[in-house]
Amino acid sequence: MPRIIFLPEKKSVQIGAEATLLDAARGAGIPINSSCGGKQKCGKCVVLIKEGIEGLPAPGPEEAALLFKKGWGPSHRLACATKVSCDLVVEAPDKGLGKERILTKAQLPFKPKKIKPVIETYRVEVPLPSLSCQADDQTRLNTALKDAFGLKGLEADPFVLRDLPKAIRRESGKVAVLVRDKGEIIKLLPGSASPPFGAAIDLGTTTVVCYLLDLKSGEELFTSSSINPQIKFGEDIISRISYCVQKPWTGLKELQKEVVDCINRLLEQVTTKIGASPGEAVEMVVVGNTAMHHLFLGLDPQHLSLAPYVPVVSDALNVKARELGINISGSAYVHLPPLKAGFLGSDAIAGLIATGLYRMKSPTLLIDLGTNGELVLGNRDKLMGCSTAAGPAFEGGHITWGMRAAPGAIERVRLESSGVTLETIGGRKPAGICGSGLISAAAELLRLGLLLPKGNFNDSSGHPNFRKGAEGIEFLISPAPDNAVGRDIVITQKDISELQMAKAAIWAGAKVLSEITGLSPRRVLLAGAGGRFIDPEDARTIGLFPFDEQTEIRPVGNAAGRGAALLLVDRGYRKRAMKMAKKMDYFELSGSRAFQDFFVQGMFFTGATDYSADF
Repeated sequence: MPRIIFLPEKKSVQIGAEATLLDAARGAGIPINSSCGGKQKCGKCVVLIKEGIEGLPAPGPEEAALLFKKGWGPSHRLACATKVSCDLVVEAPDKGLGKERILTKAQLPFKPKKIKPVIETYRVEVPLPSLSCQADDQTRLNTALKDAFGLKGLEADPFVLRDLPKAIRRESGKVAVLVRDKGEIIKLLPGSASPPFGAAIDLGTTTVVCYLLDLKSGEELFTSSSINPQIKFGEDIISRISYCVQKPWTGLKELQKEVVDCINRLLEQVTTKIGASPGEAVEMVVVGNTAMHHLFLGLDPQHLSLAPYVPVVSDALNVKARELGINISGSAYVHLPPLKAGFLGSDAIAGLIATGLYRMKSPTLLIDLGTNGELVLGNRDKLMGCSTAAGPAFEGGHITWGMRAAPGAIERVRLESSGVTLETIGGRKPAGICGSGLISAAAELLRLGLLLPKGNFNDSSGHPNFRKGAEGIEFLISPAPDNAVGRDIVITQKDISELQMAKAAIWAGAKVLSEITGLSPRRVLLAGAGGRFIDPEDARTIGLFPFDEQTEIRPVGNAAGRGAALLLVDRGYRKRAMKMAKKMDYFELSGSRAFQDFFVQGMFFTGATDYSADF
């Protein structure tokens, strides 16, 4: 079996016949970017063969064409296309994978006025057994809880019963009993123990955020985050679903294991900060889109990609953590809030909880900008949601020099008479351009008349940064000597087209919701990393939304994460989430003639709103 050594980590792995370098990297835990899911389309998985290239077969026509277009030399290969047939030494370029700027905070008030705890602590003194009182330990515990607090009919998890003899004798019968939702004893602690804590997980397609919270006060203790490791199987959920279909026996298990391991690592990080261990956490909430929900639970996701896009289950679920391999307390639960539809998940429900949109009088639109744009329009009287496949352009995907929001990513572009002024994440030399940078560049080009409303470059303007490239006219934003990659960073006509399609999907989705509900929002709440770092004026300039200039555009940060935290600590919000999911209407955009009409209109870089379509 060939042996592959990956630099600079110097990790070694053996791989079987017919396996690719991308398979080898996954086996070695090397985070090589493969945004297209290994289909030889994105070119992001390029690696440098340091030793052994002479033993490899020549690149196929698709690989060769992509390498040539990207300007890579003869020692570079696509990891997804290169089948391993000999020992190799491979250098995986550092593209910032795992170093991205991950949004964890929300610009929203956090604490509810009064917390209705999911986990309540009852401190009692259980009489020790004697020859004159030989009732079993569980009976004496239940009697003590009934006498002191009037609690009746409590069940005890089997794991609790294992600890029961030691727990009630540890401090002469003084014990703190943790009761979940007034129905089940899930843990026994010493009578003097501190308040319990739990974890809220925002399980995104691109990132995973873990919040550790005090379950009594609702105080956020620590936060940790990571890139979703499933990303090596594809940036979008369709690629990951396809992987499960291609490998029906192992694919789903691989993807589930990746995210469970990631959550366990984040738990280790946050609990270490307070001098505790993950096993001391007694409750967890996980929110995410419907596909991530299914992949986390190990539910078959393939029908989410096939009309009519029906999920396996949409009700709220409570699953024992031990059944999922989550390393919190053995008797603890993982709560998964309800889903609304195949492409509108519990992250959208959590966002509504966090923003309070469901109780607002004024019509408001909540948008989570990302590969899968989720939109909910409404107020306290009505709510309607939809999901639109915006594509990965808002996160730097399918863009010639696109990258995620990592150090070195261009996030602001300003065109002046003296040239191009760039702002990058971390103040580093430019390495590529992220979603907010692409929107910023397009807005600047529009303001100066260098980009026309239909999306074509105005190269007749005579601007010196226009030039002929491999794919037609392109605009130079960072010359090779001024950046970290040593090659000219440009924006191509194809990049503009990708942005047009992404923004048209959002524009059309918002327009459909407005037409159906008869509501014209006075406020647009931009949630998620895509919304947090976009300049509202840039959004207006490119016509991202079909509303007039009086509509307020307000970034709200990680609303899904904040909503998950509220759902973790307060059972009232869990009931609210279930009612909301039932009350909300959902409009499926696929196959909608109106959406198609609005999508075409939304391709224009304009803020005009006098359009109509047939429903």
